[in-house]
Amino acid sequence: MHSSVTSPARARNKAPSTSSFTLIELTIVLTIIGILAAIAIPRYINLVNEAKLSTTKGILGNVRSAVMIVHAKEIIQGRNSFPTLEDVQDNPFNTGSSVLETGDLPPNPFSTGPDKDAVVLTVGRPNPTGTDGAWAYDSVTGGFYANTKSGQGEELL
Repeated sequence: MHSSVTSPARARNKAPSTSSFTLIELTIVLTIIGILAAIAIPRYINLVNEAKLSTTKGILGNVRSAVMIVHAKEIIQGRNSFPTLEDVQDNPFNTGSSVLETGDLPPNPFSTGPDKDAVVLTVGRPNPTGTDGAWAYDSVTGGFYANTKSGQGEELL
């Protein structure tokens, strides 16, 4: 006669069927995530720096164009002069007395100083040493410059 009763030894060897990850599988997944993060984070930081650089170049181009427009109007009036520092500086009241129509000078994206949209008077191109400055203006030549270095430490155009 055949009995359908299983022996206690056979019941002990039978483990319940559950699915789970082993420690090796978890370690491999975490290693892959770490490798991907090590690749992605420097690229992201470089992308942020490139965006700031493009923004700075755009601001410089806009302000330089505005300065040249004011200069051209002065020449038409018979005066060969560039705007004054006060004409270039931020105009918080938006009265239109700035070379920019809105009067708002954008902040320097690389500036870490307290006044990111300040303009200082310079003679020629400034020699920035860090990221504390904002903008520099030469009222003799009409030159408008970023008075900071970029996040990579290079001089801005």
